[in-house]
Amino acid sequence: MKYHNASLVGSTGEQLVAQWLEDRGYTIVCRNYKRRYGEIDLIARNTTELCFVEVKTRISPSFAISEVLIASKRHKIIRTAREYLAHNPCSNMICRFDVALVQPDEPEVITYIPNAFNQEGL
Repeated sequence: MKYHNASLVGSTGEQLVAQWLEDRGYTIVCRNYKRRYGEIDLIARNTTELCFVEVKTRISPSFAISEVLIASKRHKIIRTAREYLAHNPCSNMICRFDVALVQPDEPEVITYIPNAFNQEGL
């Protein structure tokens, strides 16, 4: 599958990851949760975990995790997650920050990294 529109590439990656999570028993709570601090691509949950998922989709066959995990991006996601939790309390749930790296061409490749980063040090 060939993509020429960056928005289409991103939304395709998010859809692939959402389906991947659902296939593993997660429910997608929210897509593209936006606040003034930033945006969280997907928020998913199962019975014990709430996952804030950053999805990065690339057409090129290689990209580094360091592209995704720069400190300013992590900080924005964490601040946005804190605001989400302030308005949607999730007591007794483990919250984590995951990253999904997606290559949408056939065959689709999803590299899913649970607990890719945490809020310590911020």
